[in-house]
Order: sequence, then C-alpha cells, then structure tokens
Amino acid sequence: MDKKSGIIAIVALVIIVGGVFGVMAINKNADTNSESSSSNSSNKDAAGIENSGVNENQVDMTDKKEVAINIVDFDFSEKNIKIKKGTTVTWTNKGDVPHNVQKDGVGERFSAPEESAVKDDVLAGQLIKTGETYSFTFGETGEFPYHCAPHADSMQANITVVE
Repeated sequence: MDKKSGIIAIVALVIIVGGVFGVMAINKNADTNSESSSSNSSNKDAAGIENSGVNENQVDMTDKKEVAINIVDFDFSEKNIKIKKGTTVTWTNKGDVPHNVQKDGVGERFSAPEESAVKDDVLAGQLIKTGETYSFTFGETGEFPYHCAPHADSMQANITVVE
C-alpha cells in the first residue's frame, strides 16, 4: 500500500468512526428529549399550554377572602396559590403592556375576550392596561391553571380552590 492509499484509508476510518459516534449522540439526545417531553406533558393543559408552576411552591392564602396579584413585566406576582371557594382575586396591571387573565382551555390561546364578552362565571378577562384591574370570584373548587392570552407561552400561573 502506497502513502496516498494509506492516507485515504485513515481518512475513511476517521469518517466512519465519527459517523458512528455522531449517530450515537443523536440517538441519545432524541431519547433525552423524548423522556423530557413525556414528563412535561403532564404539565400541559388541554390547549397545550405549559404550566410548570402547578404543584411548585404553592402559597396558602386560604385565610383571605380577597387576594391581590400584580402583573409586572410579563409576570404574575403570585404564580401558584391556594384559596378557599368564594375568594375574590384581583389582578392589577402594573406593567407597560396590556395583559389579561384567562383560564387554560377557555377561548382562543393568544386572544383575550372583548370586554362585552367577559362573563362573571368564566375566568377570562379582557385586556387590562397599566393601572387597570380584573377581578374574579371563585365559586367552584378545583385547579385553575391560567395564562395571559397574548403572552400564553411565557405567562402562566395556577390557583387551587378548596372548600
């Protein structure tokens, strides 16, 4: 075997070995992503919205009849609270961008209802501007994952309502 053939053989071997390791790395990443997706899928609601805050660091506010939550810089000041049935929660927009509060699975994912479409018994408020508020009284027990419709991918929270 001459020098040129030897170099070609070494290059071919390097390419083959690199390809094998590359395929193994891709398969490992696919398995990791698949496991990650299946473990996270339990945190998604019917609309496919991620609610990672549910069951994490829940703040017990069952001793209050009225609860205030601020909306500041694309974030809810309280992301996961527990309240009693009959409690009124008021969200105040303290940021510069309009936001709303909307239960996951209600209405359009990225569209807040018009003010005329807001109902007292459905957690889905209109867009509120700086300084404005939206209030909702929870008349049923259960889990209420919610989001800001225009920012549904990044603004999520949860309210657990108990007797």
